[in-house]
Amino acid sequence: MFKRLLTLGFVFAFVLSLSGDAFAAGIKLQYDLKKGDSTKYRMKMKTTTSIGALGKVEKMDTETEMNFVQRIIDRDEKDVMYVLTSIENVKTLVNGTPADDKINKTAEQVFTMHMEPSGKILDTQGLKSEMSMQQMRLAFPNEPVDVGKSWETILPATEQIPTTLKMTYTVDKFEKVQGFDCIVIKSKVNSEASKTGMVSSLDVNATGVIYFAYKEGKIMKNAVTGTFGSVTNQVIEGKTEPIVTKVLVDLVMDIAK
Repeated sequence: MFKRLLTLGFVFAFVLSLSGDAFAAGIKLQYDLKKGDSTKYRMKMKTTTSIGALGKVEKMDTETEMNFVQRIIDRDEKDVMYVLTSIENVKTLVNGTPADDKINKTAEQVFTMHMEPSGKILDTQGLKSEMSMQQMRLAFPNEPVDVGKSWETILPATEQIPTTLKMTYTVDKFEKVQGFDCIVIKSKVNSEASKTGMVSSLDVNATGVIYFAYKEGKIMKNAVTGTFGSVTNQVIEGKTEPIVTKVLVDLVMDIAK
């Protein structure tokens, strides 16, 4: 159960961390990453998980640190980029105690994707997760955006997160970060009705602030807080029992210096 919850937490965090990558302001954004480019991000995530079942409630606090390294392997004549992403150096504390190294190694992986200049993901290879990156089609507005502009994108339900997620973005202001001209975008994620099946109720709510270096076309920082709640019907000792789970997430991802 713990391993599955931790994996779900990584997937949820990955979804949230990606939610700002496809947007910028002032002009129509196009990724202009060159072959050989490499960017390293550091992510810190704190979660508090409560699980209620059979009249009992168990609580678990985790703190996780990891690195995301994104490398541009190639770029074709249509400017589609072949991106290699590695998740490295995962370290997890569970209720203040270091987690088994096998759990950390489970989260460490290398996968590739083809991505259009818009940020739309065409396909992935090697992703060790039930999550389908192909369903994370993060499109940005065709028209230029400025302060006060809002737009939405929809992430279809997946096996890992069986509910549709609606992401709303609002341009807040412009700001200089580490010497880069950035646009500050506020993000909001809300879930819609869950798919029918084992998960009878699922609720996702999160808010974040994204700092995007729009001239270079890269995210500088993404800070997210949110909740993930579910009620799952499972058969325990021959009886169908509801398993109530609530996860509080506090996540910060920024460029590693």
